[in-house]
Parts: sequence; C-alpha cells; structure tokens
Amino acid sequence: MNEDLEMYEFEAFWYVALEAFKRKTGKDLYDYIDEEKFKENEGNYPQFKFTWQEDKPQSMKKICPKLFDKLWDK
Repeated sequence: MNEDLEMYEFEAFWYVALEAFKRKTGKDLYDYIDEEKFKENEGNYPQFKFTWQEDKPQSMKKICPKLFDKLWDK
C-alpha cells in the first residue's frame, strides 16, 4: 500500500444512522438487526474506485453533477 495515500474512515456515518433512527422512531436500530445476517466487518464493504482527479474539478462534475453544482465554489 502506498504510504502517501490517505485512508478515510466512514464509521461515523453509522452513528448518524443510529441517531436518525432513534429520533424518528424512538427505538434502537440494533433491535431490528439480525446480527447473524448483518455483515459488519471491513471485508464486506463495497470497494469504490475513485476516478476523479483533484487537480481537474470537471472530472468530479462528471461523476456527481448535481452535488458538484451545489457545493463547488465557483
């Protein structure tokens, strides 16, 4: 693995889902998860290949045009 690459952590998104479920339903999401079927280890995450080039913003627009238009500082 290239030592210069940054590793991104997305674990915090799970806590967003837990909190949103609790606020919406008043219940704990874990009560609705079949732990034997729930795959939580890192090996089961989908693998994404990022094809944009940071120095070429238009390459990002091709992938997510609406998000790009909304958030890119023009």
